[in-house]
Amino acid sequence: MGDQEPAAAAAESPREPWGSWSSLFQRCADPVFLLSRRRQLRFVNHAWESLTGKTSEQMRGSFCLPRKKKGPATLRTLLEALAPSPEVLAGRSLTIRRAAPPGRTGPPWWDVTFIPLHESGGLTGILGFIQVVEPQAAAANAPGLSDALIALRQATAARYSFQLLHSESVAMQRVEAQARLAAGSNTPTWIEGASSTGKETLARIIHFQGVSRERTFMAIDCRGLQPYLIRNMLFGHSAQSGDRLGTVYLKDAAELSLDLQAEMIEWFEEQEEPPRIITGTNETAEDALRSGKFSGEYYSSFNVLPIRLPSLNERPTDLPRLATLLLWRAVGERNRPPEVAPETSELLRRHTWPGNLHELSDVLREALIASDGRRLEPAHLPLYLRTGETTARAKPEPTLDELLEQVEKRMIQMALKKAKGNKSEAAEALGIPRARLLRRMEMLNV
Repeated sequence: MGDQEPAAAAAESPREPWGSWSSLFQRCADPVFLLSRRRQLRFVNHAWESLTGKTSEQMRGSFCLPRKKKGPATLRTLLEALAPSPEVLAGRSLTIRRAAPPGRTGPPWWDVTFIPLHESGGLTGILGFIQVVEPQAAAANAPGLSDALIALRQATAARYSFQLLHSESVAMQRVEAQARLAAGSNTPTWIEGASSTGKETLARIIHFQGVSRERTFMAIDCRGLQPYLIRNMLFGHSAQSGDRLGTVYLKDAAELSLDLQAEMIEWFEEQEEPPRIITGTNETAEDALRSGKFSGEYYSSFNVLPIRLPSLNERPTDLPRLATLLLWRAVGERNRPPEVAPETSELLRRHTWPGNLHELSDVLREALIASDGRRLEPAHLPLYLRTGETTARAKPEPTLDELLEQVEKRMIQMALKKAKGNKSEAAEALGIPRARLLRRMEMLNV
C-alpha cells in the first residue's frame, strides 16, 4: 500500500471525517487529494487516479514527504509532488509547480495547490488540487535536460515563490507588484537596498517565476571575484541548447570596472536572445552614477525597471512571518520549529535589525541551539538583544582554555543527544567514566 509507515498508518483511521463532501470531489474534473496533518494520503478522487495511474487502495496511507528515499523512482516523485511546503504547514494556502512522475506521457509539470484545513486545535489536514501545466514553449527552451535537472529546477522554483514577498507593509506590496511585472518579461531590472535585505532572493523569485525560468540563473559576486573570473563566467558561458542563460544577477554590481561594464553592454547587444540582467547594489542608482561607479551607458541600459527593497526596520509587521519562515528552514521541512515565547517575540520586535535578514537568521539559529529544540525563551537570545543594545558588542578573542571548554561542552551535548539523555551511554561514547561525565557537565553547565 504505497510507501507507508504501518504504525503511523494504524494511528490515523482512514475514515473520511467530511462525509458527503467526498462524493462532491469524486465528481470534480480536477485531480483532488486530501492529506492528514501528518502528511498522510487519506483520499484521492477518480480524476487523480486517472492522472497518476494509481488507485486509491494502492496509495491510501502513503506519506507525502520531500526527498523520500524509499520505493521506485516514479512513486517517490509522485509522493514528493504531493508534499506540502513549510509555508503550507504553517497555515498558508500556496500553489507550487512540481515535476510530474517520470515515464509519463504529456506535460512534465504540475501546479499543485495546497489549502490548509483548520479547527480550534490547529491544522487538521490539507486539501490539494492538481492542474497539469501545458508545455507551451518550455519544452523547446530546455531540450535534452534530464528528469533530475527538471525536478531540481521545479523544486527551486517552488522555493522562490511570490509568497515570500507577501506582506502587510505598503513598501513590500509595491515590491511584490514590481517583481510580478519584472517576471512577465526579460526587462533589465535594478534592485537597490541595504546589505542583507534579500536582493538576491528577490532576483531568484523574478527568474524562477518569470518567462525565462526554464533557463539558467547565474549569480555573479562582483565584489568577491576577480575581473577575469567574471569574464569567464559571463562571456564563456555555454550557449548550447538546454544551457542558455535566462537571468544574470550581478551582486554588488558597483564593483564592476568601467571597462567591464562596457564589455557587458557590448556582449548583451550581440546576443540573439539576451538574458535578463538584474543589477544589485547597496546604494541608489543615482548616487552610484554621481560617484562614477557606473557609466552613463550602463545606467541607461540596465536601469529599466528599478525596485527598492526596504530594510527590516521599515517593515516591522513582517517580522513574525519572516521569523517563522527562517525557523522552518533552520529545522528542516520534516520537523516543526519550536514555539516562540511572547516575551521573546517582543524582544525581537523592539530590535532595529541593522544587519537585516542575515542578523535575524543568525540570532534565530543561535537561539535554536541554545534552546535545544524547546520553546524559545528570552534567555536563549543574545545578550545585546536582551539588554536593548542596538548591535552586538565586539567579543574579545577567547583563550585556548575557553575554546577547549566550548568544544568539550559541544561534544558532551552531542553525545547526550545521540544517547537520548542516557548519561551512561553518552559517557561510553565519549570514552570516559560516567562519574567524570557528571562532573564535567556540572562544571560546564550542561
